[in-house]
Amino acid sequence: MIEIRKGSEPVPGYQIVEKLGEGSFGQVWLAMGPGATRHALKVLRLDKASAAKEYRALAWIKDIRHPSLLPITGLWLIDDDGRVIPDRLVVGETLSDLPVGAKPNAVIVAMVVADKTLADVLNDYRLKGTSGIPVDELLGYMDDAARGLDYLNSPRHNIGDQEGVSIQHRDIKPAAISSFPLSFAATP
Repeated sequence: MIEIRKGSEPVPGYQIVEKLGEGSFGQVWLAMGPGATRHALKVLRLDKASAAKEYRALAWIKDIRHPSLLPITGLWLIDDDGRVIPDRLVVGETLSDLPVGAKPNAVIVAMVVADKTLADVLNDYRLKGTSGIPVDELLGYMDDAARGLDYLNSPRHNIGDQEGVSIQHRDIKPAAISSFPLSFAATP
């Protein structure tokens, strides 16, 4: 796995600020991107068969846009030495379709990052001594998340040579719902 630390620049134009989390597939880092914009950089190891499937799925959905979804702003393959592999993959190809000699070790995904997740908002209210998020506020977050999920689940997306495809999110949790702006995404 490539080494990422505070101050490093794992992909051009994105400087690491701090680690946000870690899971079974990789890590999530806060980075400053072009124009001093905040991004979550997900670093996914490609040493597991399911990670290659994840890369292919990300390549398919990276251009999906909706007001209730935080966008993917970049997608890079990284080799064993931490260099960006100039990929020429198109939708439907696999990692084995990369140029000869290219050995991807990780994929890095850049996404816009919100100030807080729904889990953070809940924690803030609990620190104030309340039992949870006020109902009207919570319903606003749920309504926005539902709009994003409805958009993904509707059979309207063109994926590769398939038209009218529905997309299943598979990671619905308070830490994946952002609070401001009201948005929904698979971020930490």
